Parts: sequence; structure tokens; C-alpha cells
Amino acid sequence: MYRLGIYLVNLSLILLLIKPVEAANVPPGFESLLDSQELVVDIIYQDTFIGTAQATSLLGKLTLKSPIAVTNLISNIKDLQMVINALSSPLPDNAAKSCLPIKKPGCGELELTLANPVGFIYTSSRYKLQLFIHPSFLTIETMTEKEYLPLPESGFSIINNLNGAYSYSKNAFSDEEVNSSVSLSSIAAYNNSHLAFGAYHSSASRGFVEKTLFQHDQPGYFYGGGLFRTAGSNLTDSTLMYGANIATSRRTAIHKNRERGSKIILFLSQSSQVEIWREDHLLNTASYEAGNQEIDTSSLPNGTYLINLKIRGTSGVVREEQQLFIKSINLPPVGKPFYKAEIGRVAKKDLDNWLPDVSETYWLNTRFLNHINDQYAVGADLLSVGDSFSLELNASTLFANSTLKLALLGSSKENFAQSFSVFTHLDNLFFNFSTINTHISDPNDEIPISYLSRGSTTTYYSQLSLVLPKNSILAFNGSYTLHDIEIDPSYRYGASLSLPLFHLYGSNVMLTTSANKTNDDTLFLLGLKVNFSAENQSYQVATGYKKQQSTPSGTYSSGSAQVNSDDILGGKGTLDAGAEQKENGLQRLFSNATVKNQYGKYSAGGEWANDNENNSSKRTYLNFNAGLISTTRNMVIGGESGNSAVIVNVDGNVKSARFDIKVNNQLYMRDLKVGDSIPVYLSSYRESQIQLVASNAPFAIYDSGPRSVIVYPGNVQTLTWSITKVFTIFGKIVNEDGLPIINSKILGTSGIAMTDQFGYFQAEITGETELTIKNSDLCIIDIKKEDLINNDLVNLKEITCRKNRSEPK
Repeated sequence: MYRLGIYLVNLSLILLLIKPVEAANVPPGFESLLDSQELVVDIIYQDTFIGTAQATSLLGKLTLKSPIAVTNLISNIKDLQMVINALSSPLPDNAAKSCLPIKKPGCGELELTLANPVGFIYTSSRYKLQLFIHPSFLTIETMTEKEYLPLPESGFSIINNLNGAYSYSKNAFSDEEVNSSVSLSSIAAYNNSHLAFGAYHSSASRGFVEKTLFQHDQPGYFYGGGLFRTAGSNLTDSTLMYGANIATSRRTAIHKNRERGSKIILFLSQSSQVEIWREDHLLNTASYEAGNQEIDTSSLPNGTYLINLKIRGTSGVVREEQQLFIKSINLPPVGKPFYKAEIGRVAKKDLDNWLPDVSETYWLNTRFLNHINDQYAVGADLLSVGDSFSLELNASTLFANSTLKLALLGSSKENFAQSFSVFTHLDNLFFNFSTINTHISDPNDEIPISYLSRGSTTTYYSQLSLVLPKNSILAFNGSYTLHDIEIDPSYRYGASLSLPLFHLYGSNVMLTTSANKTNDDTLFLLGLKVNFSAENQSYQVATGYKKQQSTPSGTYSSGSAQVNSDDILGGKGTLDAGAEQKENGLQRLFSNATVKNQYGKYSAGGEWANDNENNSSKRTYLNFNAGLISTTRNMVIGGESGNSAVIVNVDGNVKSARFDIKVNNQLYMRDLKVGDSIPVYLSSYRESQIQLVASNAPFAIYDSGPRSVIVYPGNVQTLTWSITKVFTIFGKIVNEDGLPIINSKILGTSGIAMTDQFGYFQAEITGETELTIKNSDLCIIDIKKEDLINNDLVNLKEITCRKNRSEPK
């Protein structure tokens, strides 16, 4: 009771003290808090200073005197009047969320709602006001305002690609057999127009021209004509034809890879680094400014899957979001329908002529495909061939982790076809199922329906893969085909297991087993594989047991080695060799060598085998791939094949310097020297970065930055790098009285140079020159050619700076 009485007395005293304060609403001496403060604040929006504004501060709230003046400083507001209305009321200053003077977790971040779409964070010590606006009231800032690549102005150029193959084989049961083939593909281009030509010849058949096609690209579409092969559809095969075509196209779009995927829009309240993760794999990392940003997804793989976005702000706060991502190379971008039309006559091969004959069969095809939204796409294909026509309808549905496709076709000859496929990915499980069914009433139908010659058929195919712990993979697969003619149904089903056992000192040991059954055979395999890698070498050893119904069963073993080199014959090279003992007693040796350099790509190899009855066989082969590029000013032989290219010229006077070429930051070729002129093949309809990087050029200067090029098919651009020898000179500079010239700038050098407090200096020059020393007066020193002969590092000792052009003393 005593303690309770004391508490009541103290409480009464507190209430008596508080009562006068309540009457005044502020403690004595703090009455100025009731007065508003007039401020001039710096407005910070999306991490950027945009201007100053007048504001009033009162009891933890700020009021802008002219909200319109502030919104005029911001260019990405979508609903201007709503933002002005929200800024016209007093708003909390949220001073506790300032990152100054101490950066605390969560500082610099505000959570806004549609009901309260704007907010402040005020730092009173700096008079800094951070302004935040809800992303729904802002426009989306795309990565570029330009939709299409600029049209090239590369002039006339021709790219020729030549491929050849030769093989020789002989065994105990047949005569020697020699086969050879050669193919030529050429593209002649003038800016955004090109003519493509393709032909081949083999020892087994007469030569044949398979393409002579002119095409002209414009932003958003292309047109052309000649001899070409149609693309086919879900249920029809491609056909060779003479004719013309026109189609909408996104191949000249700047961000065509990103367009193929669903858009990822993030609101960033500050400059941030955004990481894109798929399960445990980092797919992409990039930095973005504050605002509603469209995230670059061009490097993400095709498919439908969930991605995790990790946003790392400058304040140190990391937040995560999860979104469904859908990307398909077979669908146009959402909201950009695809249209195509082809007209002409079907081409027929003639064994007596290089060029196909023009048949009497007319061809007319129109196609439409529309990606309605992220989940649905529909299309139609109307085809008329001769006196027959068909209509094909297709639809795609893309759900989280699943894709379904359906296509239906009917022709005027009462032939029908349908296909259905589904792909599902659930955590570590992958499932794929597809079926195609044809009902053929007239096998002479000119509509090129898939499997037309096989009559009415039904085919099912399925595959199920399960990723187990330690990256083990268990897979099941099967197929079944039923014919309406007198052919027995064909089927195949089986299972396989890949089980990594352990990883030790660069080696991997894996157990593999599989069992498969077909309508006429059975196969069982059990094996053990050991892989070992070290620097540029790799080795593989395998052994196991094979049991098959149609052939002898038994154990097998093999071993192989591979050696890679980045510096062989001026390029990259690979050498493979190995031996194998098969279950039927056959022994085999094999080897292969491949070289890729500025002159092309070449490979050669052979194999030798011997069975239990001492019957031997051998086979050797040679393949090559080379090119010839020409423009109105240059001609270069060699290089690997491609449809577009640049010619890299290395000029200069530093014969000992060596350089590498990088394309999009990836090594393309090593060991270039002054005087080299080589082709670099590039992907068409893309912007590429070409860079010359010194591998051994300590006394040379050149443009080391990347150069950007944009090429269409057949385009060839020329890039020239000038390599200039640089001499490092050093010594002491004195005036005509012999006194050191100290702390003075030296003009005429390759970089910045000065004398020190004792007159000593070091500078770089590119040859015989005259240097000016800038102190209180100007004087000159001459570097003679004979001083630089056979010297990269030149000691000038003590040199006199003269005020006239006489020889130095």
C-alpha cells in the first residue's frame, strides 16, 4: 500500500506539470516550433539532381510552393495532373529514412501506393529533398528509341564460301571406294540488297544449283524473288520453287532477341544492378538507371520458366522479385503480327541440267501468325498448289512451365493432318509428348503434307527426364507408329540412367546404363566412363558390357585423348586419337586433326579396324572450308564461312608487334602482325564490337578501343588499325647556361611529360621530332633519327634546350 501511494503522488505531480504544457501545446522555450520554416531545397529524382524548389516545413511535413514547377523538371511522368494534385498537399518528410549521415538498412527507399503515389525523404543537414513517384504514374523507359538497325552503306561486296570433302575406304569384302563433294555459296550485296547463290557437286551425282535468290531489306519487311526453298509449316514440307515473296520481318530490329521474350519491367527507385537467376544459374547481370526500366532479356534461353530478379540498389538494399518468362524463336513479338506471301511455280530437278526445270504447277502461299499476348498465339496458312489447296490452323498456349501446340490441316483432296505437342518443366522433371496423325485419301495430292508418301499414319513420341541428386539423370523415352497399309506397327521404348560417382583431381567418374526395346531388337548397356581434363588436354576411358539380340554380346572398352592448342599454324588446333575394342571382337584405331586459322578450317583423319578373322578395313577423309571476300578496294582469301564479314587490316612500322582480335569481347584469332589482312565473319543483322588487343607490343601505340560495325547479308566492311612505333626517351634538360630546366611541361610528346625538380624527364615519342619546353620562356630540343636507330629505350643523357634553331650545344 505504501508503494502504491507513492506512485499515485508521483503521477499527480506529473499531470500537474503536463497541464500547462498542454495548454500551450509546446514546452516553454520551444514556441518557435509552431512556426513554419521557409526552405530552398535541392530536388533529387531517380538519383539525379534536377533543380531547386521552394518548400515549407512544419512539424515533420513538407509542402512544395509550386508543384507544377517541380513536375516541369521531370520528363517521364505519365499522369501529370494526378502527380500535381498529390504534390499539392503537405507530405511527411521521412527524415528517418535518409542515408545521411549513416547508411542504414532500408534507407533511401519508400513504399508508395496508388492512394499515396508520391513521397519525400528530406535530409535537413544538406537541404536535399528526394522525390519518389509511384511507377504506375511513370512512362516505361525502353533501352533504345530506335526500333531498327540503320541501313548499311558498305557499297558493293561479294562473299564466297567453298566447302569440300574427300573420303577413301576399303575393306576385305568390297573394292576401294572414293567419294568427293564440293559446294559453293556466294552472296553479292550492295548495301541492304543481296543476291544469294548456292550450288553443289558430288562424285555420286551431277552438280545442281539449289538457290539463286534476290532479297531487299527494309525496316520491318523484306521482298525478293528467284529460285529458293519455301520454309514449310507445322504440317507441310518445304518445296523448291521459282517465284517471289514478301513478308514482314523483325530480322533488322535492334532488340529482336529481347522481343522474342515476354517483357520484364522493373521500377527502380535508384540506380541498381539487376541479376536474372533461373534456379541456381545466373543468366544475366546489368546496371540500370532509376525509373521504370525494361530489362534486357536477349541472352536468356528459349522456353517458359520462372526467373528470380535480384535488385541491388546503391543504398546497399537488395530486394527480390519472381516473374514468369516466356521466350520463343518461332513466334513474333507480342502485338507485332507476321504476314507472308509467296507466288511462283514449283521447280523440278533435272538430272541433265544444273538448273532445275520450271514446272507447270503454280504455287501460292499466304501465312499469318499473331502472338496475342504472353500466353496465346494463333496462326493460319493458306496454300494452293496446282489444282489443290489447303488450310492450316495452329495455336500455341504458353503457361508457367508448360507449352502446348496444336495444328490442323485439311486439303481439297480430302487429305487431313493434325499435330499436338506439350512440353512441361516442373522443378527437376522434364516431360515432352508429341503426336502427328495423317489421313490420306489421295496420295497424289500436290500439297506437300508431311509423310504423304507413307499414307495414313499415326506417330506418338514421348520423353521423360528426371534430374536426381548429384546431377544424376534418369530418362524414359518411347515412340509408336501405326500405318494403314500392310506394314507392321513400329515401336521403341527404353530407359537410361547417368550416375556421377565422384569427382577427384580433375577427373569425373560416371556410371551409365540403358535398356531399349524395338519391334525387332533388344539392347542393354552397362558402362563406366572416366574423364580427365588438365589445361588444354582431356582424356576419356570407357568400359562396359553390351548385350544385343541381333549381334554378339560381350564386353567393350575404349580410350581417347584430345589436345587443344591456341597457337598452331597461326590459329586454333585440335588433335584426337584413340582405340576401341568392341564386344564382337572388332579392334579399331582412329585419329583426327582440325586446324582453324585465317586461311580457313581444315580437318583430316582416319580409322583402321580389324576383326576376329583378321579382316581389316581402313578409311581416310579430308574436309576443308575456306572463303574469298572481295570489295571494290580489297580482296582476302581464307577464313571460315559466313554471310557477312569485316576485313581487318593491320598497318604500321612495328614489325615485331603481335595482336589478337576479339569479337564481342571473345577471342577470334591470335598472333596478327603488321601487314596482315584477314577476314572476320560476323552474324548478319547485328551490331558487333571488333577490338584489336596487343599480345606482344610493348613499344607500339594504336587504337585499342572497340569499333562497332553493323552488317547485313553479303556486307563487307574494312577496318584498318595503324600501329606506330613508340620510343621512350629520358635524360636531363638544361638551358644554354647549363642550368636544369625544372618543373616544366614538354610539348610534342605522345602523352603528358614534364621535367622534375632536377630537370630529369621521361617521355614517349613516335620518331624524329622537335620538342618544346614550356617554362617562363619557350625553348626547343631536337630528337634526331640517328638517336633512335635500333633503340626502343633512348638515354639522351644531358641535352641543351635552345632558344633558336641552331644545333644544341
